[in-house]
Amino acid sequence: MKMWERAAAACALFGLGLAAPAGAACWSTKERSAAQVRELQTMLMVASLRCRAAGIDITPDYNSFVRAARETIEGANLAIKTHFAAEGGSQADYDRFTTALANAYGDGQTDAATCAEAVETAHAATMTPTEMARLASARLFPRRLPGDTCAIPAEAATAPTIASAPVLRLPDDVIDALTVMARYGTPPAAAAASAPTQLATLTR
Repeated sequence: MKMWERAAAACALFGLGLAAPAGAACWSTKERSAAQVRELQTMLMVASLRCRAAGIDITPDYNSFVRAARETIEGANLAIKTHFAAEGGSQADYDRFTTALANAYGDGQTDAATCAEAVETAHAATMTPTEMARLASARLFPRRLPGDTCAIPAEAATAPTIASAPVLRLPDDVIDALTVMARYGTPPAAAAASAPTQLATLTR
């Protein structure tokens, strides 16, 4: 099991004991992606500290990640702060959220393999917000956020508009021929002879 999976598996809730307040705002898709980006950044930050304490310095790799993904990280933090503000929270709620998240990665084994894993992730994570959230979703152990996920509204079905075709009246002898064909499989000789001529005229 990977370093971050071991740490995350020990926690039942994303908030690690942070109970969702009554009437808490649900997490939108954008906010959930922001939380994943923030968790990925937090995991790499804690990994750099743990690895350095173990005598393996991956700080340059982490710093390069932060510089390359600065806008994405800042956007994620803003989305999370906006979420807490929407439910009547404050900066203190955001701080508790991020501190508890960092604490989730504070324990566990740190060795050359887990540090190399963190370096590889740091190099792969310098991408767009959507791509980074996808990477975080693939590499981080799934968590529950402290609150519900917003229901995705069903999009109203829109039927394509089809232009009305002009009504075409077939000649009576063609209608008779088609009726006989449908009933018996082969038309009478007279009807069969006249049908192609009439149909050919209609399609010119």
